Amino acid sequence: MIKKFVILVGLYSATGCVSSGKYDDMEKKYQQTYLKLKKEKNKNEILNGRIKANSDALSQLQGNSELKDQQLAALKRDLDFANQYMEQNKLYAQKISRALAMDGIDVRLEDDRLLVKLPGDVLFASGSARLSRKGKGHIARLGEILSSMDQRKIQIEGHTDDVPIRGGRYDSNWYLGYDRAMSVLKLLVSNGVAQGLISAASYGENKPIASNSTKQGKQQNRRIEVHILPNLAPLQEFINKPKQPELD
Repeated sequence: MIKKFVILVGLYSATGCVSSGKYDDMEKKYQQTYLKLKKEKNKNEILNGRIKANSDALSQLQGNSELKDQQLAALKRDLDFANQYMEQNKLYAQKISRALAMDGIDVRLEDDRLLVKLPGDVLFASGSARLSRKGKGHIARLGEILSSMDQRKIQIEGHTDDVPIRGGRYDSNWYLGYDRAMSVLKLLVSNGVAQGLISAASYGENKPIASNSTKQGKQQNRRIEVHILPNLAPLQEFINKPKQPELD
């Protein structure tokens, strides 16, 4: 009875098990399939990474394009303002030159401002800060023009030659230049220039435009300069905006 049971178990084991060769083939196929799937997965990950990178690059290009358009629009507005300002200054320069029609006047655009140089000998007597009759007429006409400008700040500068002052009211050219600038300022204000837009300063003999070694040079250095600054209010919003990053 026991022998018959052992024989049956042996037969069952022989028919129910997979041979080692067949098992090796199945494992090999499994490994191949696994590696193939892993390889395809890696390809998909690489492909997805490229798709994302391309998408990010496209978004960046679109953003740069919009930024470039904004920068170009801002530059165009700035250029339009500058051109308009230049044309206005040309008209004002012509108007001032015609209205004053005095010998030695120089009206020009210098840096960002309109500069009017007035000969001191026409406006003042030697060593004096009191405007002459002709000088008052010139400054009054200048005031009428300046008061019509669009809220531009104005600085009056007094300049002299280097001849030391001896005696009289002033103990230096610096004080003489300042009082002359103030005389011009007061008359401009009385002819319509807003007080909050105008100021006075003196450089005395410290900013010559010609050599003081000649009579003609001294005459050029004795002058009043009227600096008319641009009104930047129309560009204030643009100026206050944070600077955009530069494009590559």
